[in-house]
Amino acid sequence: SVGFVRMNHVLEHLYRPRDIMGKIYDSMLPNGCLHLAVPNPEGLTAKLFKSHWFGLEVPRHCMMYPPKLLKEFIESLGYTNVTILHEAAAKDLARSIGYLLYDWGFPFEDQGEQLMHNTLLIMFIYPISRLAALFGFADRLHVIAYKPSV
Repeated sequence: SVGFVRMNHVLEHLYRPRDIMGKIYDSMLPNGCLHLAVPNPEGLTAKLFKSHWFGLEVPRHCMMYPPKLLKEFIESLGYTNVTILHEAAAKDLARSIGYLLYDWGFPFEDQGEQLMHNTLLIMFIYPISRLAALFGFADRLHVIAYKPSV
């Protein structure tokens, strides 16, 4: 049994999430903590960039979890004290800009991925990303949840 499980951008790749997450739940100690991170399909960047949103990552991402659905899913597994947190992720916004520019014909070898390392761009877009997170429209979601003691 384990007391802490951290899954960083794993859930959206699972074809049978209920089965896998149920096994994880069963292996956890009472009061064990689960920490998940997933892309947010209701985030600002997803809404603005649509098919150019970096978080889609088709076909690698087979399921997207908006905040409400994510919370309901985790609670349905038996977890309690489920909290959803919004993470400001300027590099995800930069990647989406890169995808859009690439489709517009800009000659990026990596479809604009290098934009996430452009310090000036990140400094410019971080406040936008931070505001989106503050208002519940971040690019990334984190779930903190606990297995009941009994």
